[in-house]
Amino acid sequence: ELKFAATAGLIQINGTPYRGSLQIINLKNGKMTVINKVGLEEYLYGVVPLEMSTGFPIEALKCQAICARTYAVTSMGRFASQGFDLTNTTLSQVYGGASVEQEDCTRAVDETRGKLVMYQGQPAQTFYSATSSGHTLNVKDVWGSELPYLVGVDDSLQEKVKPGNDPWTVTYTKEELKQKLAANGVDIGDIVDMEIIEQSPEGAVTKLKFTGTNGEKIYERESTRTLLNLRSQCYTIEKPGSSSLMVLSSDQTVQCGSVTVLGAEGTAQASGLSILSADGVSDFQAQPAGDTYILHGSGYGHGLGMSQNGAKAMALEGYSCEEILTHYFTGTEIQ
Repeated sequence: ELKFAATAGLIQINGTPYRGSLQIINLKNGKMTVINKVGLEEYLYGVVPLEMSTGFPIEALKCQAICARTYAVTSMGRFASQGFDLTNTTLSQVYGGASVEQEDCTRAVDETRGKLVMYQGQPAQTFYSATSSGHTLNVKDVWGSELPYLVGVDDSLQEKVKPGNDPWTVTYTKEELKQKLAANGVDIGDIVDMEIIEQSPEGAVTKLKFTGTNGEKIYERESTRTLLNLRSQCYTIEKPGSSSLMVLSSDQTVQCGSVTVLGAEGTAQASGLSILSADGVSDFQAQPAGDTYILHGSGYGHGLGMSQNGAKAMALEGYSCEEILTHYFTGTEIQ
């Protein structure tokens, strides 16, 4: 085990400067782990600019600093078996060392030094994501757990900075869906249909069903997003189209999926259909159904806890970081 500390300035590894010191642990497989040992506040200097952006309102940056600090505190020891507390990636929080530091982000850390989001005397699980779908989500609908401060709240102010709540569209063919399932060890034959069978009140897809020629598979909660690499769990599905026939009844106009004819010998499925219009009689030709599903959604991330763009919008409206955080984390206090 080796430890390195700079006699002046900052220590560097691969040309990137870091505060604190470096520790190197030799591993049995001939590789090594390089660890940056740094104080909590100085660590945050290298987190806030990457998890949020310089130029956000200072109250939003202070929210990010408090969230990131609380997340770090509750995650201490998660990787203890490997000799460190946190990774520098999204497995923990993105950390870039001293080279990414920004003056306003550092100010946000300093002005909130030591502050945490607390629930009943304990640090809360302060999850955050970039953009909600206009309403944050309940942790039960994403990860299946229950935390009283991680419930869905209104996020409509976000619309002012992200019109449409950052809408997105993704397309998949039936063959591509088959490959996605295969990559997850699922084989239900050729894809016949993909349908949403359950959604939360906030619009999150909580059950997604795939029907194939050899069976079916249902995905629940967050896997309805991660399976398809979607930006959020809030979306609708536009299914492959075909020519359709609309029937006008006494109550409403309805789409007719098939036509049955009542004849002298009983009912039978129509093999063809003719349309009488002002121009005469013509055959109704159904088009092939196609195989492309179009998914329309909004939001970016898991949708739990603080919406970063929502925090930005609230800060621009004059809310303090304490007011913003206690809005997103129900029943908490900043201590």
